Amino acid sequence: MSETKSYKLTKVAVDFNVSKDTIAEFLSSKGYKVDAKNLNAKIGEIEYNLLAKEFQGEKIAKQEAKHVAQITREKKETIVLDESKKSAKKKEEASVMSDVTSAEESPPG
Repeated sequence: MSETKSYKLTKVAVDFNVSKDTIAEFLSSKGYKVDAKNLNAKIGEIEYNLLAKEFQGEKIAKQEAKHVAQITREKKETIVLDESKKSAKKKEEASVMSDVTSAEESPPG
């Protein structure tokens, strides 16, 4: 007895970065019936494979966008850390200069 895998329509829509309505419309055009209004609607492997062929580009684009966003976030974090290190270093240098100036101005003894 072979079991066919089923996929939740909402999960597939998120994975392929398209709406449930787009999926339902595409599958309907291919002769498959899908109830896009049902949040728990499921599709089979055949339908999933059709969607994979059709919408793989959107899935890749979504992954690339997520990757770029992560890189951008990491760069911003690095810049913020660098700026706070520079700021702390400037404060430290100012404090040292202030101490040196104070020591030079005070009379000995």
